[in-house]
Amino acid sequence: MLSVSGCSYGLDVIVEVGYQRFWQHRTVPEIHTILQAQIPISERQVLNLLANFLALLRAGQAAKIAGLATEWHRQGGLVLAIDGMQPEKGSPALYVVREAQLGVTLKAEMLESGDQHTLATVILEPIKQWGLPVKGIVSDAQESIRLAVARVYPDKPHQNCQFHCLKEAGRPSYERDRTLKKQLKKRLRGYVRRMRAAVRRLPDHDPYRSVLVKYARLLHFTLLTSGLPPFDLAGIRLVQQLKTLEASLQRAQEKGGIRS
Repeated sequence: MLSVSGCSYGLDVIVEVGYQRFWQHRTVPEIHTILQAQIPISERQVLNLLANFLALLRAGQAAKIAGLATEWHRQGGLVLAIDGMQPEKGSPALYVVREAQLGVTLKAEMLESGDQHTLATVILEPIKQWGLPVKGIVSDAQESIRLAVARVYPDKPHQNCQFHCLKEAGRPSYERDRTLKKQLKKRLRGYVRRMRAAVRRLPDHDPYRSVLVKYARLLHFTLLTSGLPPFDLAGIRLVQQLKTLEASLQRAQEKGGIRS
């Protein structure tokens, strides 16, 4: 019964399209398939409704901020987290400002230029005009962001993002670990191929064949090991898994479970 001007679909359909795209991360063809089971709609119309959803979302930003103002005043002010993401060189960069305490996106703009003047006038000054108190700012210490913050919020503390600091601090160990992983995988790949070929040559009635097939499969999966720097390093995990396999093989040999 409710819809936007010029649109023949209700707000419930518009919201469903936005939910499926941005919360469930489904593609437009997938959303079209889901909606087709309930209402007649074309794939092109899904794109139109997606544009309507984004327009409504942006239009409702002011009401969302006003509704949260009381909570921010109770917490003593906003903590602004600023970051810029550029998909590829030569393309506009997406600059996003989130409130770190509540995890709310305050502003997001595609900018052709990320210089301090643009960031100050387009990103930070509109937020300052809301009149909400600000406790501090967090960023990756990009020079233009630092200068823009100093211009708009000269009296507010500006802290480097802990994630970026840890990432840079862990870079040397990550590079060493990546080299270790490459060397281990290079040495093991040929061995794994020869091992699997040798196992395949065993007759089906060989009592050791099924056990060795499992070991060969485990060794193959071990080569697919990945990590998550700066603390979960793939090279170290690979070494640990190889040691576990080695200990298992040694126990099996001592028990006579497999041949050398």
